[in-house]
Amino acid sequence: MTTPSFSWPRTTDATPDVVAFLEEHGYEQVRHYRISELDVDAAPDPEPPAVPLTTFAERTDLAAVLVRMKAAGLLSEDEVVAHLTFTIAASFDALSSATVSTLYYLARNPEWQERVRRELCSMIPRSRNIRLDELLRCEQSEWAVKEALRLNAAAPVLWRRAVRDTQFNGYSIPAGTITGVNPMLTHLLPQIWDEPTRYDPDRFCLERARTRHRFSFVPFGGGAHGCLGANFASLQVRALLRSLLETCELVLTNDQAPRWYHWPNCRPLGGLPIELRPRTNQ
Repeated sequence: MTTPSFSWPRTTDATPDVVAFLEEHGYEQVRHYRISELDVDAAPDPEPPAVPLTTFAERTDLAAVLVRMKAAGLLSEDEVVAHLTFTIAASFDALSSATVSTLYYLARNPEWQERVRRELCSMIPRSRNIRLDELLRCEQSEWAVKEALRLNAAAPVLWRRAVRDTQFNGYSIPAGTITGVNPMLTHLLPQIWDEPTRYDPDRFCLERARTRHRFSFVPFGGGAHGCLGANFASLQVRALLRSLLETCELVLTNDQAPRWYHWPNCRPLGGLPIELRPRTNQ
C-alpha cells in the first residue's frame, strides 16, 4: 500500500515553533497503521424503552431524510445503506480520536479538568440518565473538546476536488484538481490563534470565536462536505466525561508528551500515559 507523504507548502506562514510542535507530535512520521480488535464479553444493556416519534414525514434525522430521498427516486437502496454505514463508521472514528486527545489534555491541564467536572456534574444530575438538552448546555466542556481537536485534528488531511478554475495565493488551480487541506497547520497559524501551541479552551467562547473565520477550525472539514459524525462525536465525548470525571481524576503518569500518530486518525503511539485515580472528595 502506498503511504502518502506530507511536506510543508511554500505558501505557509507557519513559524518555526509551530513546525517544531507538529514534528514533535509525529505529524511527519506518517508511515504505517494497525487496526486492533477488542473483544467485549460484557452482557448487553437491557433494551431501552420505546420513545414516541413524530410521523416519519416530519422527522429530520439523517435516516429519515435519506429514506425520503429514496422514495423520491434520488437515491437507491444501496446508496442509502452505504451513507448510513459510512456515517456510523466515521462517527466512531471521530469519537475515538476526540476522546483520546481530550483525556490527554484534561490530564495535562488539571484546572480545566476541574472546570469541566464542575460544569458537567452540576448541569447533569444523573450520569445514568443523560439528556441531550443537558449536554448542549455544557459550553465549557464543548470548548475543552474543541481545543483538544484543534491541537490534534481527527483527520490529517481533507481531500477535495476543485469544481471550477480558481486562483489561490497566486496559484492557478484548474477545475478537477485534487487538493488537500491540512487542518493541523490551519489550527496552528499564529495570525489566527494566540500562542497556538497552548491548550486554552476559552478560545472557543462566543466573544473570541466570533472574530475568527468560520473555516479557521476544521477538525472534521467544513461546508457542505463536513463530517456528518462531528456533532455526534462531541456529544459522546462529553457524555463519557460526565460519567468518568464524577468518580475519577485523570493523572499523567509521566511528564513526557506522547508522540501522536496521524494516519488515518490521530492517536498516541504506544498508548496514553494516563492513570484513572478514584476521587476522594466526591
